[in-house]
Amino acid sequence: MHNKYDEVYVEAHLFDAGKAVSRLPAKGTRPSIYTGSLPDVVLDPQEAYGYGEPSLPRQSNNPRQMTHMDICVSWVHSLPATYVRRVILMRMIINPINEKHSFSWKQIARHMDCNDKTAKAWYDSGLRQIAGKLSNGDLMPV
Repeated sequence: MHNKYDEVYVEAHLFDAGKAVSRLPAKGTRPSIYTGSLPDVVLDPQEAYGYGEPSLPRQSNNPRQMTHMDICVSWVHSLPATYVRRVILMRMIINPINEKHSFSWKQIARHMDCNDKTAKAWYDSGLRQIAGKLSNGDLMPV
């Protein structure tokens, strides 16, 4: 019998949750006294007359995506080992423009002070643990 909740299922949902996190507004990162109400100065005449590439509006999450993200983050927080949680959360950080992982395995390993193969093994271990808890009914599926 094939198990519905395997590592591929968990990884796909964590990736979607990471995309939802990247779409959250980044307010509060700078003090409000340093912001201005005037638009940015346009130095290029091509851009001033509308010949440049249009900037893409920031996408927002709908309530279903927010609930999905909360459930997936709760999966990660159910893991007992802190280092496994940290590796998975770092891997969940997705670039909102190209929708790729923001941290490579080497960068995660450097941050965790370990080898990249060790970081990947911790990540795989966490995915297996989450899949096992989902199969046993210990965690709420999406």
